[in-house]
This record gives sequence, structure tokens and C-alpha cells, in this order.
Amino acid sequence: MDLWLKCFCLRKPKKYYHPCFLVGPVIRGKPVEYFNRRVLRVPAADVCQVESGPYGAVIDGGGVIRDVQWMGRITIPIEKHLSIVDNWVNDALDSSVGGLSDSVIEAVQTRIDEVGHSEALSAEDNMMELDVFRATIVNRSEDEVFLYHKPNSFP
Repeated sequence: MDLWLKCFCLRKPKKYYHPCFLVGPVIRGKPVEYFNRRVLRVPAADVCQVESGPYGAVIDGGGVIRDVQWMGRITIPIEKHLSIVDNWVNDALDSSVGGLSDSVIEAVQTRIDEVGHSEALSAEDNMMELDVFRATIVNRSEDEVFLYHKPNSFP
């Protein structure tokens, strides 16, 4: 086998690293499993938009989630559980350039600390807890991290 063919066959595809957030509810004091968390990321091409999707769509897209770090637990009204972290990222993006940068992650960490240290949270039934993590998606696509398959059960 000549050297060119050997190098061509053994060459590994380039890997891309996408910083992201993972958000998952806490039920009866225990966090949900990792595959039930929502994934939030900011595409490099569009600095002003948060893209979210399920953990399974990242795996279906050939990605792996690595370097998961717990950022904190927050207690919020139940009607905000799908949008609060997205809104925090959008607010932080207004003052930042370059997608999900360290300054955006620090701004979200500050908001988590503020909500965690706030006093006099009402003990109403319409409150819930969320765990927020930071992580990195590793895949072979420069721009896309989510892939959605049509379910097999549909006709």
C-alpha cells in the first residue's frame, strides 16, 4: 500500500467544539438523568440567537457532550422553566461578540448566583427547581449540532 493511500485512509475527520448549557429539572430533590436535559447553544454564525434542543438530537447528530460542569440550582416559577436561562443568555449576548464566550458564561453564572441567593422565595406549589450545567458538544459539523429524525411510529 503506498503512502498516500495509507494517509488518506487513516486520516481522522476534524472535530468541532461547541460550548453549551444543559438545563434539567429537579424532581423531589434529585436531578433528572442527563438524557432528559435541554441543550442550549449559540451558533457561531448568528451571535444574537439561542438555539435549544433535546439531548437526543445532539447524539443523533453524531455529537458527544463532554466537560459537564455544574453551575448551580435555581428555584423559579414553573411557567418560566423553559425560557429563563434562554433569556439570560440573550441578555448576555447583547454585550458580547463571538457567540457563547466566557463573558456570556460568567454573566449566566452571576444570574444563577443572584437567583440562588435571593431571599423570601414563596413556598407556593407553582415553583420548581432547575439544575444548570455548562458543557461542550464535540462533533464533526461546524455549524449544526442538532439532528431530528422522523419517529418510526408515524405512518
